[in-house]
Amino acid sequence: MDNYNNHDLFDYSNVQEIDENKLCGTCLNNQYLIGRLIDKGSFGQVYSVRDIKNSSEPLVIKISNDTSLLHHEIKTMKNITETMEKYSLS
Repeated sequence: MDNYNNHDLFDYSNVQEIDENKLCGTCLNNQYLIGRLIDKGSFGQVYSVRDIKNSSEPLVIKISNDTSLLHHEIKTMKNITETMEKYSLS
C-alpha cells in the first residue's frame, strides 16, 4: 500500500475562501450549530460551535484554508493535552 496522508486524497485547487456570513447558523451532522466568527487569519477561520445534543462544554471549529498544516496542528494540540493531563493541569 502506498504511504500517503489523508489530505493527499483530495484536490483543493478550486477551494475558495469561505464566506463567514454563510456559515453562521449552519448545522453540521444534525448536531453542531455554527455560531459567530471568533477570529480569522491567513490559514482559516475559527467559529464558536454549540453541540445541540450535549451542550455541556463550549466548542470551536476551525475551517482551514491550508490542510497541509492541519495534521501538524492536531498533533501539537494532542501533545499539549497529554502533557496537561500528565501534570494534572487540565
